Amino acid sequence: MVDKFINQEKLKRRGSIIVLSLWTLLFLSILALFSGFITHQEILLAKKVEIRNKSYELVYAGALILLDVVTNLFKKQVTGVKVDSWGDFWANNPNLFKEIKLEEGVVSVYHNHWDNFKRQRVRWYGLDDEESKININYVSKDVLQRLFSLVVGKDKECSKLVGAIIDWRDKDDFLSNSKSKLSERVDYINSGYTYTPKNAPFKSIEELFLVKGMTEEIFMKIKDYITVFGSGRVNINTASREVLLSVGLMNSLVEKIIRFRCGGDMIEGNENDNVFSSLSTVISQLLLYYDISNYEKNRLQKAIDSGILGVSSTTFSAICVGKLEKGQGGAKVRCIFDKNGKVKYWSCKYISPQNN
Repeated sequence: MVDKFINQEKLKRRGSIIVLSLWTLLFLSILALFSGFITHQEILLAKKVEIRNKSYELVYAGALILLDVVTNLFKKQVTGVKVDSWGDFWANNPNLFKEIKLEEGVVSVYHNHWDNFKRQRVRWYGLDDEESKININYVSKDVLQRLFSLVVGKDKECSKLVGAIIDWRDKDDFLSNSKSKLSERVDYINSGYTYTPKNAPFKSIEELFLVKGMTEEIFMKIKDYITVFGSGRVNINTASREVLLSVGLMNSLVEKIIRFRCGGDMIEGNENDNVFSSLSTVISQLLLYYDISNYEKNRLQKAIDSGILGVSSTTFSAICVGKLEKGQGGAKVRCIFDKNGKVKYWSCKYISPQNN
């Protein structure tokens, strides 16, 4: 009887040991599986970081090549030539700017050019002219008001927004759009803002989001027509219809200017283009092709005398996209720089393989 009891106890102990062993084995298996999963995730993360770093390195190398090539070509331009137009080497040159092959992948440089006849944006492989745009740090309130009326619409809110833009950049603390004695600072605080107007020039067009009344919808409508870089002058050889209208020229005159620039084929950006060689000859050059009324002459001369127009540019921008081999991903850089290669603005973002 005693032996039987002892044997039962031994069996129970053995059973407990087996159960404990099984639970231990199960725990260790789960731990190993979890560790393997963590290791796998770490490997994937490391690979993603490596791909992202390679993407940035690729597009950075492409941008440096772009700056080097472009600045050297600008230096090689004929001495004394102080005119820039859409027919130049930098504007639309796929042989120079499309799918540049590097060790890790390819890089392309482009901008979305506004076609004044098709009334839509088309991809050009090359640089954009920042001085084809309205510089919001320099132009008058009237010029800004005309631009907003053309691109955004005519309403009181847009008029208030234009005033708020002027208030942001001017040095005083007086509201430009109100007869109220409230200061700009008090107006912002009363409107619920935790900051006040900068009273200094804009550093980037994205800074407009800080201005009272600016919305993403309005910004998206105007962003391609404005800049904060360059001399402040508008290049009459590259400005769009909307920009030329904004500086105070009437529609009939703007149409003649754009048609003159396109040459006989009515296509802008090729060897058939005409170029305004200097501000002093703009009117005489137009008269070779079109009849211009005295009223049109006076309006054009007034714009020239105001100092808002020019025939050359100092600052350019481009979108530089690098794509790694085998569709692994890439990166996109938007950079703004002058003819000497000095970078004024730089922003970079990763492009996932799904969007590559």
